[in-house]
Amino acid sequence: MGIDPSEFVKLFIRHERRILAYLVTVLGSASEAEDVMQQTCVVLWTKFDEFEAGSDFAAWAIRTAYLTARNHLRAKSRSRVRFSQAMFEAAAERAATRHAEADAVHDALGACLEKLPAEDREIIRHRYELDASVQAMAGQFNKSVHAVYRALARVHGALLRCVNTRLAAEE
Repeated sequence: MGIDPSEFVKLFIRHERRILAYLVTVLGSASEAEDVMQQTCVVLWTKFDEFEAGSDFAAWAIRTAYLTARNHLRAKSRSRVRFSQAMFEAAAERAATRHAEADAVHDALGACLEKLPAEDREIIRHRYELDASVQAMAGQFNKSVHAVYRALARVHGALLRCVNTRLAAEE
C-alpha cells in the first residue's frame, strides 16, 4: 500500500501515549523513552508502507518500539552496562502484558459506560470529560454537593462491578 500520511498520523496519534508508556516501562527512564520514541516514530513512518491496513497498528508499533529500544540499549551497552538481554526481554514482556490488560479494562469500561442510564452517563461526562468540580455539578444538576458525591460513588460502584463482571467473563 502507498503511504497515506493522514492515516499514519491518525493511527500514530491514537496510540502514541500507549507506545511511550510501553517504552518508559521497558527502559525505566522517561527521557530515554522519549529519545527512543522519536527513533521509533521515524522507523514507523519509513516502514508504514509495510503495515497491512486493518491490522493492529498498536501491536505493530509496540513491536517496532521493542526492537528500537533493544537496538538503543545495545548501542548504549558499548559505553556502559545497563540491562542484560534477559532482563530487557522480561521487562518488555511484562509491559506488553500490562498494556494488554489495560486495553481489556478500557474496552470493558467503555461497554459499561454505554450501559449506564443517561443521567448516570451525564454525571460521569461532567465530572471526567468536562472536568467539572463537584460544586459546579451540584449547581448544574440542582442537587446538593453531598448528593453529587453519593451519585458519583454509586455510579463508580456500578462501573466497577460491571467491569469486573465483563473481565471475569472474558477469562
